[in-house]
Amino acid sequence: EQTQDYVRSTFGERVGALVPHPLFALPRRFRVVADGDFDEEVSDPAWNPNEVALLDRAPVPAPSPTARARLVSVHTDIRRMGATVECSEPALFVVAFPLPMTRFDGEGKIFVDGESVPVLRANRNFHAVALPSGTHTIVLRPTFGP
Repeated sequence: EQTQDYVRSTFGERVGALVPHPLFALPRRFRVVADGDFDEEVSDPAWNPNEVALLDRAPVPAPSPTARARLVSVHTDIRRMGATVECSEPALFVVAFPLPMTRFDGEGKIFVDGESVPVLRANRNFHAVALPSGTHTIVLRPTFGP
């Protein structure tokens, strides 16, 4: 005879505190976070993903806290997903959905103005790229498999 025990738990107890993220963000600041510390950092209620990106390493070029950056357009076609961004100084572009990637080194994953750029791990499960000043077209090209 099989028995099934059911345990009552809340959604929060099962998945933890979820922090809403914009699909694309242009935060002016960042903090480098060790792999083991991402969970604690993203759970901090004072953290705002629109203001501060949590990264696995420092971006090059580093975003300027005084940069004026804006999304000019968003491209949602699966064959050319990405955005056009305009920034007065170096900025950080965060992609807030998991891209199938085999690693976070950026080879052939995210392109800025047609060039492959290094990809940073951002906000635990997402990705970011550093942008120089100017207007840029960002294209996301997820890879599948090893």
